[in-house]
Amino acid sequence: MSLNPNFREEYYGLLEKCILTVDKSQQYEEICEKYTALRNRINGILEAADALCTDSERLIDKSTGEVKPNAEAVTGADENLMEMLAELGELYVKRQSFAELGWDDDLMNHIDAVLAIGAYQDMEEKIISELGRDAGQRVICEVKKKILSLEGELGTQFFGNGVERLENLLRIKHLFSWRDEIEMTAADNTDERSIILVNEAGECFDFRTWAQMRHGGAVYVELELLDEMNVRTFNYYRVDAASDRQAFTLVEDGDLIKVLERKQERLAI
Repeated sequence: MSLNPNFREEYYGLLEKCILTVDKSQQYEEICEKYTALRNRINGILEAADALCTDSERLIDKSTGEVKPNAEAVTGADENLMEMLAELGELYVKRQSFAELGWDDDLMNHIDAVLAIGAYQDMEEKIISELGRDAGQRVICEVKKKILSLEGELGTQFFGNGVERLENLLRIKHLFSWRDEIEMTAADNTDERSIILVNEAGECFDFRTWAQMRHGGAVYVELELLDEMNVRTFNYYRVDAASDRQAFTLVEDGDLIKVLERKQERLAI
């Protein structure tokens, strides 16, 4: 199925739903954790005092969150305990406010979050399938950057790190040498040397070569990125002639990476 003309808006909507669902899920979990901890603490106090009722939940009105009038018969003159019960009631009401989402246990919020994450990830696969990896990743990065403002408003972090990694990946996907940096050899080897490569925007990056291998009529090298960037440090690149210099194209095919890794392992023996 091809992408519809408004696929960017559709994708943004899925990202928005995901971040809102994840944010609400985190809020829900925090409230549940506070509620459970406070309930257990109060119950412990009541049990230690051999109180008439040791179940703190029975001392609050679950429809309003208010402490029941007869609770004083259990707490006595302990004002601190009454304040704790009042807080427990407030947390109970907050926890129940998520019931409209169908969250009445510690499972459904996780399921909804997983479904929301899966929906936007499926859309990403569709975008890449339709547009190609390079163009698809650029669209994904472009739209995802727009959702970061919503993350800032919510005070949460979900997509930020991934956007930074994708931006950096796009910067090092297609690189060029100043000249013939890699000497093409007939035999695979583990020649180590430092090289500088540049992308189409003119950014320079420092690398160290670790291995050169031939596969399927092409030459591949493993490069270690020496610059500190939020992106994978060791990668394979295909090396091609490009005018008076060499072009380095990042290998992103998982099966090909496995083949190159096995070849490199044999070189290291």
